[in-house]
Amino acid sequence: MAIHAAQDKTKLWVKARHDALWQLVERGARTGLGFILSIMIARELGPAVFGVYSYALATVALFAFLGQAGLEALLVRELIREPSRATFTLSEGFVLRLGGAGCAAIGAIGTAILAASNKTHGATLLVCIMSISGLLQAGYVAEALLQVNRQFAGITLAKVSAYGIAGALRIVALFLPSPLLYLAFAAVAESLLCFLLLWWVCRRQLAVGLASLHKPNFGHLVAMARLAMPLLLSAFTVAVY
Repeated sequence: MAIHAAQDKTKLWVKARHDALWQLVERGARTGLGFILSIMIARELGPAVFGVYSYALATVALFAFLGQAGLEALLVRELIREPSRATFTLSEGFVLRLGGAGCAAIGAIGTAILAASNKTHGATLLVCIMSISGLLQAGYVAEALLQVNRQFAGITLAKVSAYGIAGALRIVALFLPSPLLYLAFAAVAESLLCFLLLWWVCRRQLAVGLASLHKPNFGHLVAMARLAMPLLLSAFTVAVY
């Protein structure tokens, strides 16, 4: 029995290390690619134009926590607690994240309009386009189901593929007549690709797709929103800080 217990511990350790490695690959690819692209974009656009681009990014990022609605860890917990309600839980998380992303878009666009000046000319349009990314990221709830089922390889391959394609689009955008506009659309394309690829992996590996989702239960939706509120407030504190 002791031998079996030791073997089980070894298997768990190997699995945990394997999962952690895939997560490190995804984060490393995102950070490394983002760093390289930032340098390329800054050099190609120049200080003034890059400043407008950075301003638009910062404005959208300021309200991004609303789109996440504090649901990352909460969704995983609920999926583990009640696996039989997985499709309901995902649809409820999707609705909450979509509502939060809508509020984030309104906040970002409103801020861009109120703070508009000659120095930030064109930033409002960029913020409007980039805000679409937040709405698409509501579909990232599929990642929670993949995490619960330890499909970290699929998550990493889906996200890194999206990062790579979107990165190529950003490089192409730098050589087009209106680079800022195309850079904003490249950000939307990245979110759309992540959305589609995560659900493709979900359907392929777990036989759960967008069509499998059920109509959200209003009672559970409200309960989940209440549970997410402290996490949302915590994210707000971090964003303000």
